[in-house]
Amino acid sequence: MVETVKRFLHAFGANDWATVRRIVGDRTAAWADYDGFQIGPCPEAPPPYSHLWAWSSDGESLIRVRVDAESCVVGALSREAWPGEGAAPLESHEVEVIKRPGLPWGEDGQIGDQSGEILGRVESILLHETLTPSPVTFVSVSLRH
Repeated sequence: MVETVKRFLHAFGANDWATVRRIVGDRTAAWADYDGFQIGPCPEAPPPYSHLWAWSSDGESLIRVRVDAESCVVGALSREAWPGEGAAPLESHEVEVIKRPGLPWGEDGQIGDQSGEILGRVESILLHETLTPSPVTFVSVSLRH
């Protein structure tokens, strides 16, 4: 199902990893490291690859982190104004977002085989792409319990 909705886009700029962890808080996170693709609490140290995505249990509060060496550029997408968790955004504004299903890892042929344990936990993936001059994609994942 493809849907267009209004959301608040929050820009946090470049941050250190301790600040990233505070912003992510108790959201579930996904990232890649040397052992493959991971889903769980935000890791203690920045992942060695370029991105980390995190989402709230209802999938409505999303975080996107681009890891650039020692600095991490953080953005968030939420239904409401930022609640002040972890840090204050430098800028926030309402944007249109298109929500659409994503392909589970491996089915699109873009990455190699992943752990069956991870794939077995994924029920669905939802991509949230801002309809802005420079689109940004956020990710939420529904996990099987």
